[in-house]
Order: sequence, then structure tokens, then C-alpha cells
Amino acid sequence: MNFDLNIVPFSRRESFLAISLLPAAENRRQGLYLRTVRGGDDKFGEAFLIELLNRQNEPISFEPVASPDNIRLTASDSLGHADICISDSRTVRFRSEGCGIRLTFFPAAYDYAYETHPDSWEVNSFTHGCRFMLTRLAGQMGMEVEWNEIKSSRVTADFSVDPATNCAEFAVEEFITVLKPRDRWESFDDAVESVREDYGHWLNNTLTVSERWQEARELAAYITWSCVVPAEGCLTRPAMYMSKNWMTNI
Repeated sequence: MNFDLNIVPFSRRESFLAISLLPAAENRRQGLYLRTVRGGDDKFGEAFLIELLNRQNEPISFEPVASPDNIRLTASDSLGHADICISDSRTVRFRSEGCGIRLTFFPAAYDYAYETHPDSWEVNSFTHGCRFMLTRLAGQMGMEVEWNEIKSSRVTADFSVDPATNCAEFAVEEFITVLKPRDRWESFDDAVESVREDYGHWLNNTLTVSERWQEARELAAYITWSCVVPAEGCLTRPAMYMSKNWMTNI
């Protein structure tokens, strides 16, 4: 099953993270955005603009195809593609072949980024009430961070392929204060398979319908599965939002 990212966000069960295609708006370019649905519906939660890059590190257009377990971005020149998976409630995994990926963060007051390790940068978002850790797993990582007294005025992360493998891979982890350390990183394919199984288990516990309505059943199951957020703050147990588009207070 595939769905339109202009209408249905890409997310997963018990996560505040989502990915959407958004139209141009005041202070926002049209494009594909990694979002956080924390903080209610007074803002849309755009955290990072996601772009594909050619060999000259120039943005290129792409065609997205979204399914419950991953998004495939196929470059317009057909020379590369990228895959995105929300591997757990706080982690988005990216993998590309034949092209690079750029994440652009749009800072507000008190937002900043700094290097924590040779392969990791922390982005502190006062605006969203959380932090993001960007970690290179394969390929090369280049950061552009400008400072203007009270914030980083620009934060851009470019992930380019390893010349030997023609691939790049990295992760974006969301956290509040202290990032829980990892013993290891599971493979990207294993992460996708784990998400597929989780959604499949949810789907199998929904009511069966005739073949005529099967596609609608799968989409309805995906929307309810992906709209669950974890127990946190005033939420004493996992809760289902009405939507991860706008109705994130209900």
C-alpha cells in the first residue's frame, strides 16, 4: 500500500516524528519535511527540510513513494535514490545510493548546533522543545553552521556517498535532555522489516472486509497505527491523536 505524503504523514506507532510534503508558506519553502508533532497544533512542527543532492552537491528533484515502513525518493535524473525509515519512536534512518541527502534546519531564537563527536552533531531546538542528534553511519558528513549572537542562523547537514560503495547512511535521533546511548545500530533493512512487522500485527487485528474495501482497510489501519504517540508528559499512557497533520491537541 502506498499513500500521498501531501495528505497522509509518514510516521509510526508511538512516535512524535512525522514526514510530510508541505506547500510553500510564510518562512517555509515547498518540500519534504521531517516534523515533530510535540507542542500541540499552534505550529506545524517543521524541523528539517529534506533534499536530494547530485554529485556537485546541488539539490535535485525527486519522486517520493511512501508505504507504512519506508519512503523511497527516486532522483529525477534516475541516477540515485534514498530510503527513509522511522526505526523506533525517536529515530529516523536515512540511506542513499548514487546521490546525497541534505537536511536544512531553520533556527529560531536560542536554537543552535554543535559537534559532540567526530561523526555526530547535536541540534538544540528551543522552538520544538527537543534536541536532535545527527549521526553519520556511512559515507561523508559536512556541516554548515553559522552563529549570530543568540542562535545558529543557519544549520545545514550534507551527507554524501562513500566513493567506494556509492552509498551514504545516517540517523536523526530526537531526545529531550540526555540521549540514551546505543550498543549498536541495526541494519537499515532490519529496521524496515521490524516496522513492517509492527504495522502488520496492527493490521491483522483490525476487522476484515471484502476485497473491494481492502485498500481502504489498510490505509485506515495505517492512519490509526501511525497516529499513536508515546506516554510522555501529561500523557500517562500511549494515546492516539486524531491526526499528525493538524489535530495534534486532540
